[in-house]
Amino acid sequence: MSRLPADKLNVPLWNLVIPGSHDSMSYDLDINSSIIEPDRLKKYSHLHCARSLVRKWARTQVMFTNIIEQLNAGARYFDLRIARKQNDPDPTRLYFYHGLLTCTDVETVLWSIKEWAEQHPKEIIILALSHFKGFGSNAPQLHEHLTTFIQNLFSSRLVPKPIRKEDTPTLQKCWNQNQNVIVSYDYSEATKQPVFWFKIIYFYGDCMDPSKVEELLAKDLKFATQVYFYVCGLNLTLPENTGAVSYVVRWKSMASFIRHSLSELLTWTQAQAAKTPLNIVASDLPCLRLSPTHTAVCVHRCPVFPRSSVVFRMASGSEESSSHKHTNRLSQERSPYLLQHAHNPVDWYPWGQEAFDKAKAENKPIFLSVGYSTCLHDVRAGDQRRRRMAHECVADSGAEALHRRTYFPPRDHARRPGLKTVLGRILEQWQKNRPALESSGDRILAALRQGTAVSAEPGANVPLAPDVAQRCFQQLAQSYEEEYGGFRDAPKFPSPVNLMFLLSFWCEKRSSSEGAESLQMALHTLRMMALGGIHDHIAQGFHRYSTDSSWHVPHFEKMLYDQAQLAVAYITASQVSGEPFYADVARDILQYVSRDLSDKPTSHACKDGFLNSRVRHSFKKMDAKTQIRCPSGGFYSAEDADSVPVSGGPEKREGAFCVWTASEVRELLSEVVEGATGSPRWQTSSCTTTGSRSRGMWLQNRTPTASCAGRMC
Repeated sequence: MSRLPADKLNVPLWNLVIPGSHDSMSYDLDINSSIIEPDRLKKYSHLHCARSLVRKWARTQVMFTNIIEQLNAGARYFDLRIARKQNDPDPTRLYFYHGLLTCTDVETVLWSIKEWAEQHPKEIIILALSHFKGFGSNAPQLHEHLTTFIQNLFSSRLVPKPIRKEDTPTLQKCWNQNQNVIVSYDYSEATKQPVFWFKIIYFYGDCMDPSKVEELLAKDLKFATQVYFYVCGLNLTLPENTGAVSYVVRWKSMASFIRHSLSELLTWTQAQAAKTPLNIVASDLPCLRLSPTHTAVCVHRCPVFPRSSVVFRMASGSEESSSHKHTNRLSQERSPYLLQHAHNPVDWYPWGQEAFDKAKAENKPIFLSVGYSTCLHDVRAGDQRRRRMAHECVADSGAEALHRRTYFPPRDHARRPGLKTVLGRILEQWQKNRPALESSGDRILAALRQGTAVSAEPGANVPLAPDVAQRCFQQLAQSYEEEYGGFRDAPKFPSPVNLMFLLSFWCEKRSSSEGAESLQMALHTLRMMALGGIHDHIAQGFHRYSTDSSWHVPHFEKMLYDQAQLAVAYITASQVSGEPFYADVARDILQYVSRDLSDKPTSHACKDGFLNSRVRHSFKKMDAKTQIRCPSGGFYSAEDADSVPVSGGPEKREGAFCVWTASEVRELLSEVVEGATGSPRWQTSSCTTTGSRSRGMWLQNRTPTASCAGRMC
């Protein structure tokens, strides 16, 4: 790359054709390893002959003895598939694999690459980490360890993924910043960090027939419409291809076969690179016969900043992260919210003209989802910002709103229709009674406009502040819910701005009955929230909102701005009332923010008394993170509502980490309360041992958190 002419130094990196290697660690396979792939041979892992055949097949695809030889030969993209060795005594040690596990662990190889990168600062290296076999229920911890190691190892050499047009990486920009390592990491939580790029699409041409490889790749490349990194895999061997067995047995024949076919494929690939988004070539026997013209060729395309073509894991933690039953157009987007839904069984379109044109051409209504990455559902009642966003989207497009709703269950439940039922009814009305449906849409759009409009009568004076305050107090008093505090019915948000207003209103009118009422409303609401399920009594902090009117079942995401405003509200309540209860809650919030939402977390010593092993492990992980993370001083904006269940499993669920079974509570709180009469146990204050569920504790099937039904929060 350092030898390229000057006019190639300022083009996007993905406009260079970059040589790479397929299954880059195949040279280092351990004959004593269990068979990782293909699946049909796993049951024969105990047979040495089976392992030997797999190893021989895998090693036909590489001609070098280590990763440095591949780098010196010109390879710049590396296909690195990672796995955890079963029953390994080292809890964080990882290996690569191709059929079998490697002898050398991941960290040792990455150290070698890091040293080479330092010696060759003008050569850009792309490391594609994927698959993560055998991670199981420990996936979050293993990914946390590996990503932290990578960040500390490569440090400032890591090229951050581009977010804006001006961030598009070029050779000159990378050289100026002394950056030359790109890490693509196929795990959704990791790609939330700026130094980890999304998964790079790999088009496979698995076949021993070169013409068939060309046919397969040409078919796939038709769908690669956006510019990003794309890998063209010239893979002339395939484990399922029985024709390869004879070549595998005769080692030299296999290598000769690949040499004969690869040259033709490279010529075809270079021609494709000039007219398709293809820019990385990875093959068996990497770098074989690559001439200088193959090493880095500039492809002239429209220099418009692209939407990245990526495959993004929505349900992270799976052992096989590269296979998805469904993939839609959202896989082409950068937004974390859109990428979370890239593998929904829905033909989603991103917001844009393409969707509008298709709807108009096919005479179909548009189903619009508005949200953000830590949230599960669509536009929520009570959230003015997202309601305003929906209004602006509809108004700007010139479309008409037909129907809106906060949450639809997947299927009909009790008296609430499911999403399929609703869509079916809308479709029926669209076809049979369209004028009435459009009339309903007009009323919705008018309500949205009215709810977000700011207007004044011509010539009217600005109202006086005391009058505005009095009117605000009256509105809050009318909507106040006396039993549990808060305003209006479910879903119930903390609304700290309202609480701060009430406390300020009391300061101005503390001698009046209205002042006393405002203080009572604020303090009671703050107390009931702190005692309810919206407050995380174990991991600290407050969840986004309650799905019921009693602050019982939360929506489990946590927002930074909620913590900030609530901390101020509780501090103010402590100062006004003199009660230490409110100060304790404020301290609880700030400890959570500094530990979990800060990029420079403070060490936190927790008491083991009422924490089970999963919570203690969480705190230990946080302490470890404090010691090894390079702090930047920033704060994370939110914590996701979804988490991997403690019991394990590939799919995240809403609130899975935050809920408890009755048996877990009984086990944890089995001790007798000291000094109490009748020898009551701590568990009696948390759950009922005789009833089917405890009032105010169990998650109901009717809530959005139905995946955690039967558990307590």
